[in-house]
Amino acid sequence: QSTWGAAELGDDGATAFGELLSSTATAPKHACSLRTLDLNGNGIGPRGVGALATGIAINRHITWLDLGYNRLGDDGVALVVNAVARNRMLRGLILVHNGCSNVGASAIAAMITANRTLVRLGLQENAIGDEGAAAIADALRSNDSLSQLALSENQFGDEGGRALLEVAREKERVLISAAQNPRLSKGVAEQLMEHERLVRSTVYQDYLNE
Repeated sequence: QSTWGAAELGDDGATAFGELLSSTATAPKHACSLRTLDLNGNGIGPRGVGALATGIAINRHITWLDLGYNRLGDDGVALVVNAVARNRMLRGLILVHNGCSNVGASAIAAMITANRTLVRLGLQENAIGDEGAAAIADALRSNDSLSQLALSENQFGDEGGRALLEVAREKERVLISAAQNPRLSKGVAEQLMEHERLVRSTVYQDYLNE
């Protein structure tokens, strides 16, 4: 595990990590112990994340990547998720609070369609609107690996909320956390919350029965 949260690495630090991921991409498992990379809150922008994305695309060891609270914007988010679309090991990706709008959400939707290993995706505190939420919801229909999706504190209203609720009811074991969005009506928010509670209780009960 490599934890560099709030270390102010900036773009140069991210570039260095990208070079590390590329250099160890195909190393035997016993020669590379790096599985979790936490770069939360490091002031990383599109320039720094470019080299990091190159490493992510080919790395066979990283299973968890936290890039929350950086300044990726739509361009940086697109670089990351385009790389993740080609990655076959990553299981968790956190992109919380990165200024991602509908433009970035479109790239995220394409990644969800292409990727078959990602299990958890954190997109809270961004600027994803109705169009972006609907695109992500539609992409979930063709994905059988993602089981947890967090979209709280974004900018979509009932149109996006209903799209997510519809796919949540189709994919009964996918936990979608999206009720805490200020533009949702009370009714849609309550339906999303109720479905989230149902999935949580079902998954927990299945765990007890194993």
